[in-house]
Amino acid sequence: MKVLLSGGSKSGKSHLAQELACKLARGRPMYYLATMVPADEEDRERIRRHVAERAGLGFVTVECGADFASGWRSLPQDAVFLLDSLTALLAQAMFPPGKPPVTDAGTFLSRELALLAEHGGDGVFVSDSIFSDGESYDGLTLQYRTALAELERDVAARCDGIVEVCAGIPVIHAGADSLRAFLPQAKEDAMQLHLVIGGAGQGKTAFVKQRFQLRDTDIYCCSRSSAPDFSFPCISHLENYVYYCLRHGIEPRCDFPPGTVLVCDDIFCGIVPLSAEDRAWREQTGRFLQELARRSHVTRLFCGIAEDLQ
Repeated sequence: MKVLLSGGSKSGKSHLAQELACKLARGRPMYYLATMVPADEEDRERIRRHVAERAGLGFVTVECGADFASGWRSLPQDAVFLLDSLTALLAQAMFPPGKPPVTDAGTFLSRELALLAEHGGDGVFVSDSIFSDGESYDGLTLQYRTALAELERDVAARCDGIVEVCAGIPVIHAGADSLRAFLPQAKEDAMQLHLVIGGAGQGKTAFVKQRFQLRDTDIYCCSRSSAPDFSFPCISHLENYVYYCLRHGIEPRCDFPPGTVLVCDDIFCGIVPLSAEDRAWREQTGRFLQELARRSHVTRLFCGIAEDLQ
C-alpha cells in the first residue's frame, strides 16, 4: 500500500506518517527518506526534532535531499519507506544552494516519484498543503507552488490512500476501507470541548451561533494585544490568542471549562512566511490545535458546509 499524507503546518503529519509506516511494516525493514538539506540553524533544529521523534522506531535514515534518485534506489525491494517531504524535496531540487533555480525540477522529480511509487514495498509520502492563502508571490514562488501541486497530484494518482491531516486528525479522501485499520480512532469519552476551525469567511461564527444556540454576547473574540477573557461560553479567533502568548512568552492554555466552544481560523495552509515571528505563530497555532483536538469534538467549515472530523 502507498499512502499520501498532506496537511498544513504542524498539523501532525510527520507523527501520523511514522505511526502509519510502522503499522504497514509488520516487522519489515523501514527506511526514512530524509529530504531536507539544512540551510540555517532553524532548519537544523527542525531536523533534530524529527530525529528525536523517530528515535527507537527502527527507521534507517537515507539522506537523499541532494541526490534523490541515488538515495531511494538503494532501498531493498520489500522495504517500507517514509518520504518526508515532497515539499522539501522540490525546494532542494528547484533551488540548489549557490546555483540558479532549476525551473523544470518538478518534471524530473515526477518521473522519480512515479518509479518510487511502483517500488515493491509499502510506503508513505508526506507533503505540505501550501495552496490556501491570498498572498501575492513572485514568479519563482508561484512556479514552486504550482510544481508542488502537480507533484502531489501525480503521487496521489499512484497511491492507494489519500489522507489530509487537520489538527492531528486524519481525514481520508481515498482508500477508506483499507486505511481505517491503520489510522488512530477518536476517543469519544475525551471530547469535553467543541473546536470549530476553517478558513477566513467560511461561516464559522454563524455555524456556532446556530448549532450551540449562542448570541453575539456569548462570543468573546481574542485580540493580539490584550489578555483574553475565558469566562464566555464561546472563545473565537484563537489564532490571535496564540499570537498574544508568543509575544508575552507564555504557553497557550488548554484547560477550558467542559462544553466551551472554541473557534480558530485556519492559518496553516500557505507558503511558509518570510518573517520568523509569523513562522513561529503559525507553527505554535498548529501545535495548540492538535492539543485542543485531543479533547474536543472537531468541526471544520468549508464554504459554509460543516464537516465533523471527530
